[in-house]
Order: sequence, then C-alpha cells, then structure tokens
Amino acid sequence: MKTWIHPTTNKITATCTCGTKFEVFSTSKSIKVESCSKCHNFYTWKTKAVANSWRVARFRERQEAVAKKAA
Repeated sequence: MKTWIHPTTNKITATCTCGTKFEVFSTSKSIKVESCSKCHNFYTWKTKAVANSWRVARFRERQEAVAKKAA
C-alpha cells in the first residue's frame, strides 16, 4: 500500500455504553459507541418481545369480550 495515501490503523478498544469492551482496528485513538451486539435491540429481540406481549394482551382482551357477549 502507499503509505502516504492510506492512514495508519491501530488496534484499539471500543467501549459501549452498556460497559462492553471489544477490540477493533481504527484510525482514531478511542471509540465510544451507543449500542453493541450485546445490547442492541436488533440482536437481543427485546422490542419484538415487547411488541408480541402487547399483541397477546390485546388478543386476550378480545377473547374475554367475546366470551362475555356469549354468556
């Protein structure tokens, strides 16, 4: 590689807001990220679980309403 064109990369430790630390290559001295693969909702499926629990509760409410009308 042409050293005068490409910046030098260093192995640094990136820190997430949840406290997880992992090593990456970067041109900067340190990196602080907002979410990593351990706390991001895409990887943890936390938002999906919340959405599903809301759907289940809504379904149960409708079933109870139907049962009350039938009785």
